[in-house]
Amino acid sequence: MKCFYHPDQALHAPPTFLLRGQPAASPEGPVRAELLTQGLAKAGLVLTAPEEVDSPRLRKRLEQIHTPRYLTFLETIYTRW
Repeated sequence: MKCFYHPDQALHAPPTFLLRGQPAASPEGPVRAELLTQGLAKAGLVLTAPEEVDSPRLRKRLEQIHTPRYLTFLETIYTRW
């Protein structure tokens, strides 16, 4: 299994998320990311840094899995929320 992790993930610490349509305290944070990476390492899995996000090669590979429309949605939804 390929496991991808970027150190910036440790910066992901939103205070809330939507749970059944209502704001709730988020379980996400640096501690959770660290626990997950430790668990993967303990299982013998190697963490690989992903390609640059703006890479045309990466976009092409993602389009083999997701539609271009969905990828554009993910790229732009944050600014619309």
